Amino acid sequence: MTRKRVHLWALGGLEQLRSLGSITLCFVLGSVAGCWCSAFLEREGAEALRGWLDSYVSFSRTTGGSGRWLPVLWQMLRLPLMLTLLQFTVLGMLFIPFLMGVRGFLLSFAVTGFVRAYAWRGLLCALLLFAPLGMVELTALFLLAVSAFLHADRLGREGGGIGTVESSALRLAACWAALALCAVGQVLLSGLVSRALASLLGL
Repeated sequence: MTRKRVHLWALGGLEQLRSLGSITLCFVLGSVAGCWCSAFLEREGAEALRGWLDSYVSFSRTTGGSGRWLPVLWQMLRLPLMLTLLQFTVLGMLFIPFLMGVRGFLLSFAVTGFVRAYAWRGLLCALLLFAPLGMVELTALFLLAVSAFLHADRLGREGGGIGTVESSALRLAACWAALALCAVGQVLLSGLVSRALASLLGL
């Protein structure tokens, strides 16, 4: 008599909800950790952070974003690349939520770092830096992460399938197109954003 294996994750229509919930939870936990780390920086650390931000804004204003195509593209597309590759292994079920948690930590730490260093002006700077293209980028990242998580899950349970691969490829293409446009937009607008940041901070 063969025992039928019952998978906890085989919930039909709830698969996507479970995937989105896992990734969102890790992102939120990472964001909370980023806020906590920034809030509890010692005075010397906060001053060092402000000095680094001043130097970064001044350097960005001086260079005007010239010659920064490759660094910006790598910075924006390395996480999507890792998510895309992780969907082809069952380890993606562990590392995809973890990477999204790291993304939440870094974003939260950056925003709260600006706020702590410059108060209300820092909040405006953070909105200017992360709000316009960041919302599109984050949405595409979540869609990509959910799709990759589902693919890794099904790979572990069922070995994948032609239909799954085709639908995943379409979602991946759409997400990558949005992320590539965000990367190009960030490079093209970097000079304007840097000058606006310098003006807000009086640098």
